[in-house]
Amino acid sequence: MKHILIWGIFTAILAIIMLSFVSANFQNPAHFLKVQNKTILTDKQDLISNSNFLLSESTNNINVIWPEAGYYYTTDFMDLFITTNINSVCDYSFNGGEFYKMDDTGKVNHTQRLLMLKDNMDSNAYIVNFKCTDISNNELTASNYFWINVTNLDKYFLRNDLGSWTYGGSDLSWSGNENGILEFYEGEYEQEQTNLYDSLILDIFDSENSTRNILKNILNSPDHNISIRIIEGRRVYVSEEEGFKEMFWNSENKLIAHAIFAYGNSTPVVIDYPMEVIIPYLQKYPGTLIEFCSPNWTKEDNNCQITDKKLISYSNDCEIDGKIPSDNGTYTYCNYCSQNIQGPLYTNWSICSSNGMQTRVKYYVDTNYTNCCTLTELSSDCGIKDSKYNNITEDSSCNSFVLTLNTPNKELYNISSLSLKINSSIKLNKLDYIDYSQKNSKWTNLCKNCYGYDKIIRFSDGLHNLSIRANSTEGQFLFANVSFFIDTNFPKISTTEPKNKEFTNGSDFFIKYSEDNLKEITLVYGSDTLTKEDCPSGRNKNCSFNVDLGEYEGKIISYNFKINDIANNIRVSKNTSILVDTTSPIISKFNYSINGKYVTINITINETNFKVISFIDLNDPKSKMKSLCSNLKNSGCLTKSLFKSGDYNLKIQVLDKAGNSAEKLISFKV
Repeated sequence: MKHILIWGIFTAILAIIMLSFVSANFQNPAHFLKVQNKTILTDKQDLISNSNFLLSESTNNINVIWPEAGYYYTTDFMDLFITTNINSVCDYSFNGGEFYKMDDTGKVNHTQRLLMLKDNMDSNAYIVNFKCTDISNNELTASNYFWINVTNLDKYFLRNDLGSWTYGGSDLSWSGNENGILEFYEGEYEQEQTNLYDSLILDIFDSENSTRNILKNILNSPDHNISIRIIEGRRVYVSEEEGFKEMFWNSENKLIAHAIFAYGNSTPVVIDYPMEVIIPYLQKYPGTLIEFCSPNWTKEDNNCQITDKKLISYSNDCEIDGKIPSDNGTYTYCNYCSQNIQGPLYTNWSICSSNGMQTRVKYYVDTNYTNCCTLTELSSDCGIKDSKYNNITEDSSCNSFVLTLNTPNKELYNISSLSLKINSSIKLNKLDYIDYSQKNSKWTNLCKNCYGYDKIIRFSDGLHNLSIRANSTEGQFLFANVSFFIDTNFPKISTTEPKNKEFTNGSDFFIKYSEDNLKEITLVYGSDTLTKEDCPSGRNKNCSFNVDLGEYEGKIISYNFKINDIANNIRVSKNTSILVDTTSPIISKFNYSINGKYVTINITINETNFKVISFIDLNDPKSKMKSLCSNLKNSGCLTKSLFKSGDYNLKIQVLDKAGNSAEKLISFKV
């Protein structure tokens, strides 16, 4: 657990010096979970079902907490974590090997760390089997599976021992886009030869723009005494406390941070940074920090004026000047906020007056009110102006029977647990409901001797037609009805094309998916997008896209598909790299000759990504494409073919790997 303790100390310090630049509470992005680095791999997720835990018939059971099944992890180590209901001794077996006792076991929590894991993204999953024996000598088993992806670790780290320092492991600790920081990697080295060194942590921050602002905050932090060292001609910033030392420098858009811990008999001691570790990383990430600030013009959030316009102006957090943006000093129209009216809502009925009457208020709320009013400061955004949303006071006889269904009040939900809120003006003998959209539906009791109902009910996906029935103590009945649709299922993506590193000319983008309530599919390629709303809904459906890739000719770009359903459930395919070739092959030379029943064809072409030369007889409706040449010699194809007697009208086609083609037509008689 040394790694976790050190990381906690370092993170706390780093959070202080970066407070004005990076939020201390990162929101978990869609694809990563901090520390564990969990990434959904949709095309492998369903390989094994129900493998998170295995229950025994006894009162004890094994629950596999980590790793979660069916995911890949950007790391080269894995912390196994299982729990049992009863104190047990647990063993583990990795990938079919022998069983070994877990490092921390004997109670209800059991842990084991696996080190130096290899990348298995192109092969079968790693399988971990668990075997636990409780105090009654009952034996239980469980299993789990996962993948390891070290592609980026090899890119960022020297994953080997450096001098007397032993490499421990590394992982992707965070990913997203928080104030320009895209990814945060962490690695660990340890030294067992001396009691003075505890551990060394290496952090790499990959930023969207420049890391100079981060370093500026570090240098200006009142909590750090920063000095400068010149190591191999490079400026490195050093922050040192008792038993703890940090070193920072930048390389292009990366901030490199080292932290080392040293103690002697639990007392912090003066330490020097191990050059055998820092020099290899200085060489891997060269760069100096002569000038840590460059013009960074930021648009100011000016208030709207009476003219419903606001001034465009910029500020610069650097002391040096630069060319100010051209629209500085101009005006733009205010960004009015749209209303989000909710209601009608009702207050509770008042206590009956002496004349036997009670009152309540019907009202509406605008959930965007606070943000809009603060943003624009316009009277039109600081209240609901439409008179149809004015508050209305309603009165009723205390003996009158009024049933109000407050929620559900929408037509579409992407959650299954909904609030069912019902108010009655009098005490009810019984309140129940029925869902007519369900097979064999029947009335279900909500409450008895009550004034209403306000609890969460879970509904299945699909259409629901509810009828609420209220029965007063005097035998009166009132009904309220509501219909809504629930869709909590995310779209599933089976296949996308082109495949990774394949050639394309833009005509063969394809996705196979399953979604019963499809809204749209968006193809994101390069810096462009194309959205289609006419792709079919259902299981194992296909949708094709044809886009113009002319501006990306000869480049490597990436693409992905994003599927939205009507409830705004979104699934995004993984990014895939493709090679763009939109240029057709050029036939620079073509001739043929006939000798009896033999036809000799000689073709010379200009094409870097050549695939095949083939032909088809247009006179024969049953004819199929036949290959002439699948390889070229000196850019040429010389071939002799035997033909039967008859008239021929051949189409000669030259095809490249991206599907571009060139053709020649010849006619002859044999």
